[in-house]
Amino acid sequence: MNPQEEQEQMEQQMYLQNLQSQMDREQSNLIQREQRMNQEGLGMIKEQLDLTVELTLIEHLLRGEEKYYNEATGEIDWKKPEDKDIRILSDLGIKFVINTLNFYLNKNTLLSNYDEKTINAKMEDFSNSLNDALFMSYEKYFLQPTREELYSKIKQKIST
Repeated sequence: MNPQEEQEQMEQQMYLQNLQSQMDREQSNLIQREQRMNQEGLGMIKEQLDLTVELTLIEHLLRGEEKYYNEATGEIDWKKPEDKDIRILSDLGIKFVINTLNFYLNKNTLLSNYDEKTINAKMEDFSNSLNDALFMSYEKYFLQPTREELYSKIKQKIST
C-alpha cells in the first residue's frame, strides 16, 4: 500500500469511529428520553390513582367545614361550622364513612372497564350497604344533642 492509500484508510477508520460514537450517543439519548417518559407516565398514573385529596375533601365536608382563604398564610384553609346543626355525623361516623370509601375506591375499581349499568349497580350496592351500616349503629355514628342543647331549644320554642 502506498502512503496515500494508508492515509485514506486511516481517514475512513476515523470517520467510521466518529459515526459509531455518534450513533452510541444518539442511542444513549434515546434510552434516557424513553426512561424519562416512562417515569413521567408512572408518575401520572400514580397521581390519578391517589385519592388522598378527594378523601380529605369528603372528610372536611362531612365535618361541615367550609373552605376559606387564609390571608396570613396565603393558602386555602378549612374553618369549623358556626352552626352546629350542619354537622350530623360523630367523629366515629366520619371515620366509618371514610374507611368505607377507602374500601370501595381502590385501584382495581378505578382501573376497571365497567359499563354504565355496572357502575350504577355498584353505586347502588355501596349506598345501600353504607346506609344499612349507619342505620344499624346510629347511636354511635350520628351526633346526639346534649341535655343542655335540648333544654335551650325547648326553652326557645316555649318563649316564641
